[in-house]
Amino acid sequence: MKVYTSPSCMECQALKTWLKSEGIDFKEIDVSIDQDAFSKVVNKTKEMKVPTVEINKEYIIGFDRDKILDKIKKSC
Repeated sequence: MKVYTSPSCMECQALKTWLKSEGIDFKEIDVSIDQDAFSKVVNKTKEMKVPTVEINKEYIIGFDRDKILDKIKKSC
């Protein structure tokens, strides 16, 4: 799972805290540093919002616990 974040995004911080508390492994991609990676996500999703979660090449825009857990369950 990849999580696209920005240092100034409070929703991103909440998402990362929640993922860690649930023991869910993720790779964080800071869009302020890796703008190319974020550009690819924007091209695929047509959204310029963080956090964006990528699970098995599917994207969840924003911090949506239910959708994230559902995608994780389906990917196992």
